[in-house]
Amino acid sequence: MEFDITNIDKAKLLKALYDYADPTIGVGGAEFITRKVRGENVSKLSDLECAIALSDFKESTDSGCFRIFDYHNGKPMKVVFYRLSTGRVLVSSNNYDERNGKYRFLEAMMSCFPKKDILIVDKSTPRSVDKNDNSSKEKKNHFRSILHNAKKERNEFGFYWKIDD
Repeated sequence: MEFDITNIDKAKLLKALYDYADPTIGVGGAEFITRKVRGENVSKLSDLECAIALSDFKESTDSGCFRIFDYHNGKPMKVVFYRLSTGRVLVSSNNYDERNGKYRFLEAMMSCFPKKDILIVDKSTPRSVDKNDNSSKEKKNHFRSILHNAKKERNEFGFYWKIDD
């Protein structure tokens, strides 16, 4: 899926994604455990860590791709922001969801932002996300229902879906 995150707090988004990332999946599990055993704070993403991760993005007004996180403290984040020439900022959830579970990105967003602020510009997911998903059937059905009931709207940048309350 792809989201328009132009008008949301990027640091708040990163913190939510970090909270919902699963360090036991993927190659980062050993790093996460090692850092935790050493007494490092791996439970939360700090404001400083967010500021560092977002520094290139915030300092530039150029359009293009901004790699924010790959793995962080062993957690698979896979977050890339895309700034369009229109100034809009998009993010794909596919790489994050492939490593953390289908709809996990959406779940993280819904945990910290009002539904009215979540703008979905593409509801599709690649097969790789489905293939590696271990989410419960109930959970998948819950989010499928949310997406099915999302209302299609249009603004000056094109179509998007808003989650219905």
